[in-house]
Amino acid sequence: MLNSKSLFFLAGLFAVSATSSAQVITSRYSKLNYNYVYGAGGDTHTGGDLWESFLVEPSSTHGLSFIDSTSGTLPGDPPRPYFAESSCDLSFTTQITGALPSFTGLSSVHNTQCTGNVSGFGSALMYSNNPGNLTELQFTLARPRRYSMTGNAAQVGGGFADVTVRKWDGFTWGIFQTSLFLPGSVGNFNWAGTMPLGNYKLASSSGANAFDDSRSAHADYNLQILPSPVVINGRVTLGDYLPSMSNETITVQLKNNFGVVDTITNVPLDASGNFSVTTALAGWHWLRVRGLTWVAHNTVWYNLVDGVNNTTAITLMNGDVDGSNEVDAADIDLVIQHFGENTGSGPYFRPADLDGSTEVDASDIDVAILNFGATEN
Repeated sequence: MLNSKSLFFLAGLFAVSATSSAQVITSRYSKLNYNYVYGAGGDTHTGGDLWESFLVEPSSTHGLSFIDSTSGTLPGDPPRPYFAESSCDLSFTTQITGALPSFTGLSSVHNTQCTGNVSGFGSALMYSNNPGNLTELQFTLARPRRYSMTGNAAQVGGGFADVTVRKWDGFTWGIFQTSLFLPGSVGNFNWAGTMPLGNYKLASSSGANAFDDSRSAHADYNLQILPSPVVINGRVTLGDYLPSMSNETITVQLKNNFGVVDTITNVPLDASGNFSVTTALAGWHWLRVRGLTWVAHNTVWYNLVDGVNNTTAITLMNGDVDGSNEVDAADIDLVIQHFGENTGSGPYFRPADLDGSTEVDASDIDVAILNFGATEN
């Protein structure tokens, strides 16, 4: 009989191997751009610049700047002197913490300063918007993850700043979190919770359009993927199996009324069939557990909490060679088809060796016949 102390030890023993990296950067897009118009009369200057990158890199810092001016006197009586200067300074820094296929943190800082400095009859416009300073990271969560995200969106004189997390819902990129919902769309934010599995787009930008004045904007964020605090301990018996259960792994899924909400594959067992998994999901769920040739079993509901959750032992029915979640004639046919195969030489189809004896023989046919008709409960 396992006590709470030994179960907690099992959590540490199995959780690392049972929980694979679940977050992957899939793409990145960065953009810096500006346009200007300055001068007076026939001495008017226009232009701009654009920098773009699709390179996914652990750390990147880029900037784009411009300054130029003109002055003179427009013809007429009296003379009309003018001075016009357009300038901008755009920069961003983006950091990905951890390996790209299994990142643990994302951060970014964006700063935009645009100025139109004039006197007399001069005019100066400096545009860097729509957006002028943007980084967009797309990533996939294969499993739900706890997260914390802090940051700031600020502007001076009429700039624009935005930090928005969007989630793909199958039809469109819906807003998951955004600084646009802050009062005046500016200020500090501190978000935390659980991100469901799926595809995400994290965009941060700053921009400003200066019209004979100076305007600036700033946006930053720090997203941290946190350890999953819910530990689930359980025990399975693999029916009609001869070797140690430590040779096998199982798949554990969390389900609720909306369907499967988390999947943990390749969960190791010890010799007694004990297992431990971690998840970000608390609240009411049930477990769906299955093995290589064992029909899936759905447990009772559990109200999962942060910390250790102990579940009731279950027994899995053997004989599902084709993975259909039912032991039927097709499974017996597959055992017969691979009859005589073994680990010693030649081909060996492991699912047909139901009892794990290292050889497909009459005992495996017996297992399929014994459990014929077994289906997912």
